[in-house]
Amino acid sequence: MMMTIRTSVLLLIGLQILAGNCLEEMISDDVAMIEMDGALNIALEGEESEFEGRKKREVLTDDNMNGENLEGDESDIHEREKRQVIRPPRPFPVYGSANLLNCGDRFYNPLYQYCCGERIYTRSVNDSCCCGTPYNSKTQICCKDKIYNRPAAGGRTSCCGSNLYDSRHGVCCDGQIRYVNTYGAACCGTNIYYYATQLCCNKRIQPRGSCRRCCGTTTYDYNTQICCNGYARPRGTNNACCGGTPYSTNRHICCNNKLILRVAGRAQSCCGTTVYDYTTQICCNNRVYARGTNNACCGRSLYNYNTQLCCRGRVIYKTTNSLACCGNSGYSYVRQICCGGVAYDKRNGNNRCCGYLAYNSNTHTCCNNFLVPIKPYQPLACCGLKTYNQFTSICCNNVVYSKYALNSCCGKTPYNYNTQLCCNRRVVTKGLSTSCCGNAPYNRGTHICCSGRVTPKTGDATSCCGTRPINYQTHLCCNNRVVPKPAPSSRCCCSTAFNYQTQICCGGKVYNKAQYDRCCYGSNRPYNSKTHLCCGGVTVYKGSSDRCCGSRSYNSKTQICCLNKVYTKGSNSRCCGARPYNPSTHVCCNNRLIASSTRKYCCNNALYDPNSQICCRGAVYSKSLYVCCAGFPVRYSGSNNRCCGTSTYNSVTHLCCNNRVVYKPSSSHTSCCGVIPYNYRTQVCCGGRVYTKGTRPARCCYGQRFYFTDTHQCCGFSVYLKSTYPSCCSGRPYRANQMCCQHRIFPKNLAYRCCGSLLYNPTTRVCCNNNIYVSSTTGCCANIPYLKRTHKCVNNKIVRLH
Repeated sequence: MMMTIRTSVLLLIGLQILAGNCLEEMISDDVAMIEMDGALNIALEGEESEFEGRKKREVLTDDNMNGENLEGDESDIHEREKRQVIRPPRPFPVYGSANLLNCGDRFYNPLYQYCCGERIYTRSVNDSCCCGTPYNSKTQICCKDKIYNRPAAGGRTSCCGSNLYDSRHGVCCDGQIRYVNTYGAACCGTNIYYYATQLCCNKRIQPRGSCRRCCGTTTYDYNTQICCNGYARPRGTNNACCGGTPYSTNRHICCNNKLILRVAGRAQSCCGTTVYDYTTQICCNNRVYARGTNNACCGRSLYNYNTQLCCRGRVIYKTTNSLACCGNSGYSYVRQICCGGVAYDKRNGNNRCCGYLAYNSNTHTCCNNFLVPIKPYQPLACCGLKTYNQFTSICCNNVVYSKYALNSCCGKTPYNYNTQLCCNRRVVTKGLSTSCCGNAPYNRGTHICCSGRVTPKTGDATSCCGTRPINYQTHLCCNNRVVPKPAPSSRCCCSTAFNYQTQICCGGKVYNKAQYDRCCYGSNRPYNSKTHLCCGGVTVYKGSSDRCCGSRSYNSKTQICCLNKVYTKGSNSRCCGARPYNPSTHVCCNNRLIASSTRKYCCNNALYDPNSQICCRGAVYSKSLYVCCAGFPVRYSGSNNRCCGTSTYNSVTHLCCNNRVVYKPSSSHTSCCGVIPYNYRTQVCCGGRVYTKGTRPARCCYGQRFYFTDTHQCCGFSVYLKSTYPSCCSGRPYRANQMCCQHRIFPKNLAYRCCGSLLYNPTTRVCCNNNIYVSSTTGCCANIPYLKRTHKCVNNKIVRLH
């Protein structure tokens, strides 16, 4: 006994020492990262430090929400802003089993550490692991077990097995690099094929013919044939496959590769290898049961979803109206929140899920299933396991960059879309180019891109057909072939063109409309709609018939079709399952006919009297005792006459606010502010708090901060004095002596104008599609730049000079 106690004590002391060492390493890492971020923030502020220093007077703090005394304590604001710049709060994890990960027999914090070869490393230069070797994922790439340096610029690197290659000049097929022209190329097994003219059929290359698709290793004509298990069969009236056998879904039903003849008048479906009537029966685990009080499947058993729950194959009885499934157990969705199969109490402020943890979204956010503390009312988003300000920064490949120099992401690389283009995740210089063609930039005013190839525009050929330019005024593109138009009203029929006003296309063949005017889809046969009907893929003689009933025709004026069976209409105008009935004398309930004289209606599978009963959640309840609230039956209590969530209340004396019943003030202009009632004519609801309007116009800033619109403005989740900052620039206020170009602020100069996020002098420069060019050599035509010495702009089109 003493030995057991001594061993337990020694183990406990060892765990405490290990935890102390880990925590000390994490704290030292936090201090180092905070100091590094502080230096980075000081460098990034630069030109905006003066603006940030002056901003303190205009911020509307929570201490002066009445909108009158907006100055506040200047020294306190200054010290608070100083701390925010020099010592920015860094996101830290919730140190628990959810945010610490295992590395061998130790725990590590993935925010600042990573595990490689069962050893823990601090994220500094290296940040990833390649088969037990640390490496820098920003400058290196790991291919299986080999590490390569990424090219400085111009390369698009990819892995092919353990080898590195440039995907602009080659394709990786089954671990082998093929150096070919990559435009329109793809892999077919270990070989290369060009999908504009070829098909890859089960690793075999076949020519791309007219109206052909792959069937096994060969091709077939999908208009006249059907492919079943890799073999082409004549289509006829067949439209589906049952194993390797083609069949018509109008005549047969396929159950586990077994064909069964359909019976007219029955609602049939498969249950294993047998057929059952789904209106009167139910199939559970390939066994057929009669529909009764149990009306659904739960694993291998039946249950009644009106009184029970099915939670991951486990049947649970409903003890309350607010019971729902959380994993394989029940929970109350009114009082609890379910995260990953675990129920948490909402009273602790938990209102969202992060993996299998519940958290308060006012104090934390969830980044990749890790909890990170946040400040309230800030436009934060996740970048890997960190948060960043969306107004001032961008996130590329889990790295945060300043938005003023780099404003978008190209795959994993940040770039400036004003001066650069992103072509297939590759950053290239813009110049006169306006678009990408595969990996290459081009000017869409003077050139055209067709299947990854850039060619000069010739004549009126402004579109593409495969790899060739085409003029759609005179030609059509049919199966990647350029075909002349036989008439202005032309369309494609597989690889040929036809005049759709005088001809039709059926099964890849052209017919004259004088003989046939429609196609019978299912058999792809033409027919004359004046003399025939197309019923289930079969053309039948029309006669006096005008509609189809399965594969038969019938006269809808004198007959009625019920489940593919024809009956004489008479007074019967509707169907109840497979039987016709008169809706003025009967009611259809679960394919049962009930006389209307009983004054009963259908509720799921049961009848009810609407004068004395209600139908709620598929079950019948007494109207004098219950009301249906949010789909749940709730028992009446006193004079309560309305629903509030899953309870009732008296609408004369109370309000329903966020599914919570609160006392109603005497005013008739009452609404809810969170769970607080208020008068919307004399008050304003902001951030769950109520403020008095007075005589001045007032609003709420992003639903959180109250302000008066005649003296203040809302900008970037904060409130500022209009007299100092009259305007807003992408969430940042600016003064009257400044100007805003997209998201950047400049000193105002009447001689300059904005071009995207840049300034330019219109007397010597021209702005075209947010880029600046020398006006003496470059022009702009419909937002596309062009060289004046070789082109001109005519009617918003760039034309080459002769």
